[in-house]
Amino acid sequence: MLAQTGNHPISFQEYLELEARSEEKHEYHQGEIFPMAGASLNHNQIIGQLYMSLYHCLQQQKQGKVFMNDVKLHIENLDKATYPDLMVFMQAIEYADKKHSVVSNPSLIIEVLSQSTADYDHGAKFSAYRSLPGFQEYLLVDQYQIRLEHYVKTAPHEWIFREYSQPDAEIQLVCLDCKLNPASIYCNMEFEPPG
Repeated sequence: MLAQTGNHPISFQEYLELEARSEEKHEYHQGEIFPMAGASLNHNQIIGQLYMSLYHCLQQQKQGKVFMNDVKLHIENLDKATYPDLMVFMQAIEYADKKHSVVSNPSLIIEVLSQSTADYDHGAKFSAYRSLPGFQEYLLVDQYQIRLEHYVKTAPHEWIFREYSQPDAEIQLVCLDCKLNPASIYCNMEFEPPG
């Protein structure tokens, strides 16, 4: 995780009040606040292209909603809040606050990996997401090369994993019956080495 910004624990409600006045985004974990790093151009381009693909798919199905990187996710049982890069909701959205600005029940979460967040996204963050009852799929997208990691829940505490590195591969998103391909996700991408 990133560096802590305070020396005393704060409540989730205090975090929401501070975050509403902040110009920067922060994650929240059991009373501690962590600033989030800015995103690269490739990171933003990947999120935008994924959002368009998912939005188009959901429009065809006439159900579900997709949100990108400015929507807070509350993981109540762990007293944690994050800002996933993308979230898809295939059921009625459950809110964790009165202002309807914090959600708690995504079906699919997508994170774009960076050098500074890859370990967290693979480890502690994925573990936290798995504690959400309705969470069914996790897609990790590398921004430095064509590489996607797809996790699908098959039973309680059981997940299958698939990895994709070919532009013409098909990624079947189970929770919304939609196919993605790396060529569209990485369209017009100029890869730069990490660092």
